[in-house]
Amino acid sequence: MVYLILSNLIFAQIAVSPLSIEQTLSPGIRRQFEFVVYNESRTDSAPLVIYPTDIIQTSNGSYQIVDVGKGVGSCAEWIVIKDSMITLAPNSAKAITGHIQIPRASKGGRYGAIVIGPRPEAGAAQVMVKLSVILKFIIKPVSRPNALITEIKFEDTEELKNLRLTGALKDAIAISAFVKNEGDIHLNTEGILILRNPKGTKIREVPLGRGQGVILPNSTVGIRSVIARPQPGEYIAEAIIKYDSRSRLKARMPFQITSRKVSAQGDMNASLPLAVSINPDNIALNVSPNAFRSRAVILHNKETSRVRVSAEIKQVTNDESGELIIWENPTPSRWSCAEWLELEPKDLVLPAGAKKPVKISVKVPADNNQGERYSQIVFSVQKDTFLPSEIFLPVTIKYQGLIKEEIEIADIKIVHANPLALGIFVQNTGNVKTKPTGKIIVERKKTAPGMLGENIVQVGEYRLRPIKDYVLPEQTVCLYPDMPTRLEKGRYNIKVEIDYGKGHFASGQKEIKI
Repeated sequence: MVYLILSNLIFAQIAVSPLSIEQTLSPGIRRQFEFVVYNESRTDSAPLVIYPTDIIQTSNGSYQIVDVGKGVGSCAEWIVIKDSMITLAPNSAKAITGHIQIPRASKGGRYGAIVIGPRPEAGAAQVMVKLSVILKFIIKPVSRPNALITEIKFEDTEELKNLRLTGALKDAIAISAFVKNEGDIHLNTEGILILRNPKGTKIREVPLGRGQGVILPNSTVGIRSVIARPQPGEYIAEAIIKYDSRSRLKARMPFQITSRKVSAQGDMNASLPLAVSINPDNIALNVSPNAFRSRAVILHNKETSRVRVSAEIKQVTNDESGELIIWENPTPSRWSCAEWLELEPKDLVLPAGAKKPVKISVKVPADNNQGERYSQIVFSVQKDTFLPSEIFLPVTIKYQGLIKEEIEIADIKIVHANPLALGIFVQNTGNVKTKPTGKIIVERKKTAPGMLGENIVQVGEYRLRPIKDYVLPEQTVCLYPDMPTRLEKGRYNIKVEIDYGKGHFASGQKEIKI
C-alpha cells in the first residue's frame, strides 16, 4: 500500500490536493501517483521546487522532514518526480506526477516525504514555508505488525494550559499511553481509555487520543486523552490498543487524584507481544440445519518459556470502517453463532515450543437454514505476571443454500468540509457478509445566462478505498473515495458504482453542493 498524506498547510496561497493516496504494491513494480498543486493568488506567480526526502516521527505523532539517509526506512531513492521545478501562474493549478519503483528484494514498510518548497525568481512572491507529502509504503506480502505499550503518563491541569481548555474541561487531566512500533511496517492503531476504581469496576470509557493513529517503525508515540478531572481518590487507568484486526494490547497503571495533583501510584502492568500462533487463523464451515461439526485449531508457543492460554467465545459486528469488532451487547444478535459453539479445553498451559489443539464444536439449531452466522474466539495469552495479550479467531458458519447477497447505497454525503471528504454509506441488506468495492464519478453542473438547461462536465473518476474486513448483514460501512480534497464552489453530481462480488453491482447518485 502506498499512503500519501498531503499536509493542509497553505503558504503564499499555495495548496495541494488530495490529502491522501493509497495503492497496493508488490516488489519489482513501478507505479504512478499524482497530486495537484494550486496557486490561489490572483496577482502573484509561485516558483516552486519539488523533491523527495526522508522523515522521522516525534513522540506527539507529528512528522519531521530530515535529510536523505537519516529517516525511518527511507524510500526517497525510489521516487522520481516528473516536474521537479515549476512556476504556477496566478489563480492556476498543476497536476504533479510521481513514479515509485519498488526494488525486487524489498519488504516491510518504507517511508519518506515529497517537499514542495520555494524557488525564488525575480519579480515573484517569496514563499517562506514548505508543504510536504508524507509517503508510506507497505510491500506485499504484508508482514505482521508488532507493538508494545511502554508507559502511561499523567498530566495535571497546570500542564495543559497551552490547550486553552474551557467548559467541562477547564479543570481537566490528561492520560497518555506511549506505544512503540517494534515491527517493520507502520501501525494503524485504535485505542480506548478505561477508568476503574481500585476493585476494577469500570467508571468511565473514552477514546484514547482521537481513537485512531499512525505510528512509524522504530517510533514511540504518546496517544493522549484529555478528560474532566475525576473526584479525588484512587483509580486505575487501563489503556487498550488495537494495532491490527487480530490482536490488541493492554496496560494498567494505578493513580491518585487529590485537590492539587494527579500522580501515578506503583508500577505499570502491560501485556507483551508474544510469539504464539494459531493455525488456521480463521474458521469457515458449511453446515446444514440440525448438524453437528467440529474443527481443531493448533496453538503454537514459539516463546522460550511457558504461557497460559484461556479462550472465550464472543459475538462480533463491524464498525463503520468495516473492521470486525467484539459486540458487547448481552442480547444475542440474529447473526451470531456464539451460542452454538463449545471449546475444549478453554484453559491450557503451553510449554516453550509446544503445540496443542483446541477443539471447536458446532451444534446448529434445526430452525436456522439461511445465510451466515458469525462470532470471534478470543484467546488470552499470558506470560508470567504480565497482563494477557489477546488474539482473535473469526468464525463463520454458512448454510448450504438460501444465500442472499445484497447491498444498498444508503447515503452519499459530505462528512468533512475542509479538507473535503465524501462518504459513501453502504448497508448490507442480504444475509451474508460482503466486501464492497467500487468507484465514484464526479460531475460539475454549470449554468450560464442565456444557456438552456445545464452543462454537465465530468471532473473525474475515483476509486473507493477498500474496507478493512467485511460488512455483516444489517450493518453499514462508510467508503471513502481517493479524490481531490478541494473542489470549486458549485453543484455536483456524485455517481456511485459498487461491486460486491460475483457479478453483483449496485449504483446510485446524489447532488451535493460545495
